[in-house]
This record gives sequence, structure tokens and C-alpha cells, in this order.
Amino acid sequence: MGELFEKYYPMMKKAVLSVNPDSTETEDLVVEAFIRITSQINRLKTLDEPALAAYLRITARNVAIKDIKRKNRFPFLHIESIYEQVEGSPQDAIESNEQFQTLLSGLSQMEKDLLFLRYYLDYDIKAIAKETGLRRGYISERLYQIRGKLRKKLEKEGEP
Repeated sequence: MGELFEKYYPMMKKAVLSVNPDSTETEDLVVEAFIRITSQINRLKTLDEPALAAYLRITARNVAIKDIKRKNRFPFLHIESIYEQVEGSPQDAIESNEQFQTLLSGLSQMEKDLLFLRYYLDYDIKAIAKETGLRRGYISERLYQIRGKLRKKLEKEGEP
């Protein structure tokens, strides 16, 4: 595997750079591509050199594409515009309340935004899906997980 890495790293790096010119993550993406192919090592041994090179190049390119899609998955939350529509921003109220700050401190911005839409603005799942572009099932699952996180935090603090 080390030989494959040394031999094909430059080619795979070019494949990643062709999709994602951000050079700070290029090496990570190439390594991720190599990690993905480790499960296929027996299959790779049967390929001739041009086929192996093509397989590795395509894998590296697909990893880079998947990374871009993952990063662009949540730019949908333009909650700032929604916050502006609400009188007395909930962020101001939360910032003045230490219990809320502590409770919400472990949540990502996306999780906070989903909570805001669901429980502060009283959006239903369908409306959140329309606003964010996410699937309803995903939103329901995320809200379930967020409630679980909050429940555990409250139980840890001794509150029911």
C-alpha cells in the first residue's frame, strides 16, 4: 500500500485539485481516497497499471466531489434574515439567561437554528424543510437527536 501511495500520490493530488483547488485540504482528501481503497486491495492487485491508475484517479476525484457536496450541504440556513423579522431577537434573551447559554453551548449553529425555527417560530417540519432545503425525515431525526442531547444535559445537571 505504501508503494501505491508513493507512486500514485502526485496523480491523485492533481485529480483532487482539478475538483477542489483549495490546497489546504488536498492532502487530506488524497489520504481519505487511499483509506477508501484499502478495502479493495485484493481487487486492485488484479488490475493492470493503466486500470489501477484510472481507478485511483476516479476515487480521488469522487472523494473531492463528495467533500464539496458535504461542505455545501448546510449553507441554506440564512437564519439571520429570519431573526431580523422577529421583534426582540431570541439571541438577546438567551444571552441574558445563563441557563440557556449553558444548555445550548454544546450545540452547533445548525442545531440552534433548527431549534429556533421549530420551537421559537413554531414552524412545522414541512415549513422547515421548505426553508432549509433539507428532507423532512432528516429534520425530524436531527430535532430528535438535539432533544436527546438537551435532555441528557438537563439530567446531568439534576433537573427532570
